[in-house]
Amino acid sequence: MVRADLMRLTERHDVSDLPRGALRSFHRADLVMQVSDEEGGQRYIAVEASFTANGRDSRRALRNAELMTRFTGQPAIAAVAGVRYDWALKDQIEFQRLYWYEIPSEDLETE
Repeated sequence: MVRADLMRLTERHDVSDLPRGALRSFHRADLVMQVSDEEGGQRYIAVEASFTANGRDSRRALRNAELMTRFTGQPAIAAVAGVRYDWALKDQIEFQRLYWYEIPSEDLETE
């Protein structure tokens, strides 16, 4: 989804309970994807990406997934992506509260 899609979602809902910074951050999410599950149901994945994924990234991904569920009524999953992650995220990843995608460091090298 592009930024305009995220902005349209929030325009149709009461967001007066959200801090302005949280809403601005949601509109600037690194990546929000609309996907289909095995049964063809609609879901979303909210991804935050950094070289080293950390607590700030996980909090944004979790918040963005919660907001996508709130605004769409569809399940949303939080994920972080990076070359590595801060070990403070280990429990969240192991218990699948937060999904992890490793970006191979060689993928960041220029050709």
